[in-house]
Amino acid sequence: MARKRPPRPTALPTGANLYSPRRLATQILLIQSLYYLSSLILTFFTSTLSGHPFTLAWIWDWRSVRGDNVLGWTVGMLWVLNGVIAVVAITLFVTRSKLVLDFSLTLHFIHLLITTFYSHSIPRSLEWWAGIMISAAGVTAAATWTCRWRELRPMSFQGIAPAGGGGGDIEMGRMGDEEEGGRRGS
Repeated sequence: MARKRPPRPTALPTGANLYSPRRLATQILLIQSLYYLSSLILTFFTSTLSGHPFTLAWIWDWRSVRGDNVLGWTVGMLWVLNGVIAVVAITLFVTRSKLVLDFSLTLHFIHLLITTFYSHSIPRSLEWWAGIMISAAGVTAAATWTCRWRELRPMSFQGIAPAGGGGGDIEMGRMGDEEEGGRRGS
């Protein structure tokens, strides 16, 4: 009876392993944690530079995103900038472009829930909703692009490597079968 070979360590997950509830919950938790950790770092750094006292309301209260003062605009821009970190997290942990929309919307929906519970009201600020929508659209578009780029990279098959570090043709000197000593046409 032939034993089934384990998948390569660099192989993308497929099949039932891709949709395992434990795997999905872990990915959501990791992405959400990185999202808030990066937000904490960005807002703490910004508050230190601006001389304003740091408060968790900058992260979880929708009233801190305002269009009538510089601090409100800064907090709103920090949330849009924090989307860049979310793109990196989704690209690292999700790896499949067809799942990016789900994870991006889940990330922002959980943020909506936490914001609602923290501030004891559903966000009513047009600026907050605009920032979240811009962030969700940007995260979805950028993470889809990066995941597709990652999925479509040239692959090497048994020592056959793409020429020039990713460009189309295969170098003839590196192409070959193991049985023929690594060279063809010799």
